[in-house]
Amino acid sequence: MDWSAVLALAALAGLAADFLGHVISAQFASRPAPAILMGILAGLAVTLGVSGFALAKLDADPVDGVAYLGLNLATFLALAYGYFNFVNLNMTSLRIRLLQEFLESPDGLTRDGVLERYDSRELVRRRIARLTEQGHLARSSDRFLSRRSVLLPIARTLDSLKWIVLRRRNRLIAAAEKAASSSS
Repeated sequence: MDWSAVLALAALAGLAADFLGHVISAQFASRPAPAILMGILAGLAVTLGVSGFALAKLDADPVDGVAYLGLNLATFLALAYGYFNFVNLNMTSLRIRLLQEFLESPDGLTRDGVLERYDSRELVRRRIARLTEQGHLARSSDRFLSRRSVLLPIARTLDSLKWIVLRRRNRLIAAAEKAASSSS
């Protein structure tokens, strides 16, 4: 067996495990985020496992082994980031939802009908309800308060990756951080 080819394909094996782990854990998870995270962890384990096994079979120099492992890790993380964004696009994109509404309405929809279904107040109400149900927000009389949440570090990490790749930040996160710092 050509172990150098196995080493070269380790990140793709990790991506396949990411997909399978996500699909399988989605059957048991009540929310999408844990299922996606389980997929990423499965993919990471497969990438590191296949890389380590191939490196052992190749009897690679330790310095080269660390470099190959780092390359495979970086490659897998880039692939996992792309997969996450693909899944996230499908789950949360209002544009895709609108297109689906139009496709499912052979007679078409009126502008007022679309605006009624996608009223900004209704969308915000649904998102606040979801964030509250999932424990990211707490209600105190007529106010909502942010609770410790796994979403904020994830959002900041993705914002950092966006800055590294695109050299621009997420406008909403930047505005929220600016508002928080000015109110302090």
